[in-house]
Amino acid sequence: MNIRSLLFLLIAIFIFAACSRTETVVVRDQAQTASTATPSEDSPAVQDPITLTIGEIEKVYSFDPLFALNAASKRIAGLVYDRLVNLDEDENIVPMLAESWEVSDDSLEYVFKLRNDAFFHDDDVFAAGRGRRVTASDVKLMFIRMAGHDVPRYGAEMFLDSIVGFDAFHRQENFTFFTEEAVLDEISGIYVIDDRTISFELYEPDDAFLRNLASPLASVYPYEVFRERATGLHQEPVGSGRFMFDYATADSIISLQRNFNYFDQESISRNLTSIELRIIRDESRLFRNLVTNTIDLIPEAGPLTMRTLVDSSGENLAPGYAGDYRLYHTGNSSVYMFLPGHDAELHPDLSEIFKSEPFLNTFPQSAQITIFDEFNSDRESDSELNNEHFRIGFSPSPLSRYAAQSFGTIFKNSSEITPRLYLARSSNRDFDMLFSDGTMFKHGDFTKFGTMQLNRTGVSRNALHGLKMNSSGWWISFESLDIQS
Repeated sequence: MNIRSLLFLLIAIFIFAACSRTETVVVRDQAQTASTATPSEDSPAVQDPITLTIGEIEKVYSFDPLFALNAASKRIAGLVYDRLVNLDEDENIVPMLAESWEVSDDSLEYVFKLRNDAFFHDDDVFAAGRGRRVTASDVKLMFIRMAGHDVPRYGAEMFLDSIVGFDAFHRQENFTFFTEEAVLDEISGIYVIDDRTISFELYEPDDAFLRNLASPLASVYPYEVFRERATGLHQEPVGSGRFMFDYATADSIISLQRNFNYFDQESISRNLTSIELRIIRDESRLFRNLVTNTIDLIPEAGPLTMRTLVDSSGENLAPGYAGDYRLYHTGNSSVYMFLPGHDAELHPDLSEIFKSEPFLNTFPQSAQITIFDEFNSDRESDSELNNEHFRIGFSPSPLSRYAAQSFGTIFKNSSEITPRLYLARSSNRDFDMLFSDGTMFKHGDFTKFGTMQLNRTGVSRNALHGLKMNSSGWWISFESLDIQS
């Protein structure tokens, strides 16, 4: 165990010990597991149980919400875990674990009151396997872990410039390598007032603060997981959300069971008892599973599917499909194209590929592909592309991957150069070209030369009624869900 992991474990033990001196740990009266989940006395009666089958093209690498780096992982986190606040269909901020909150007149202090009926899912990490009540200490420890060196930085980046002391603690955790040099044991701007009350102090008013708290990256989980389980949350998630983890089969099937002890049963359709997620990495095969009714919903249809199902407007089903499917428009997917270095120049041969019919025809008609004027030159090439292997990087989003693959295929067919494609999670100037959804290349020495924009759309069988999605890309409501035979 390295020094940083040991430090985190000591912090967890310290908080656990502190909580045991000042609170009574509240657990449910009766243990419940995903495989034996049944409605409680207060739950709505289940007459015709529904299993919703969702098809995802992206691989879920971890169930740890801080590792939810693609939309599929965020959707699962949104089902299994809760946050302090949530979004509604119109992306308004609504209560979740926090039943209420107060904001100071200068908007520099937020005080959240947690509800007293939110419990973690039953799991072996708890005494007798029974989930305990969610407390303010869980929220605080989540932020402490978010600042750590052994988790991706994307959660921390939402709060570095807003919460007092977050940046200082983050720097210590990431750049201090000896325990005796660590002087901070907490984030100074986060205070646990009591078991149900937590406050945040901000440097300056931040309109995005509440929305960031609603992100799946800010999901709350029990600290016992890291004490009892070497793999933490990676393989077996433990949250307090609407659904509980049941099992996962290799990289292909993830089963979730309804949490009948959830405090807001009205947010779940009366008969929805389980969700099965099928990971199908090939877009054509994913669509065939929808056609054959093997899956009910694709939350984010890829360009090939959109090219088949949607008309030239990008808003409506193409003729012949209107009676079979439903569309869910959730905003736009964007991809940005980069070259390494400042003031880099796009070779005219590469510019021509982006304007060529073979490339454009791989996308739906509604797609908008723009090469900026200063790179969109019709001049003759005055130099040869002499790379033996042209390196193309893409961020982990379906559109980024698809755009990079389409460009690479046409580039290979039109030249003697063999392009190589790489999944890129950080800035890397060794690439000759980068396709990014905007989240992975905030830092570094790059020149942006163009953009792609495509309507982000979910598609389901027409038999699916009452499902709602918003423009966050991960939020799904099952409140009125029904699947008609």
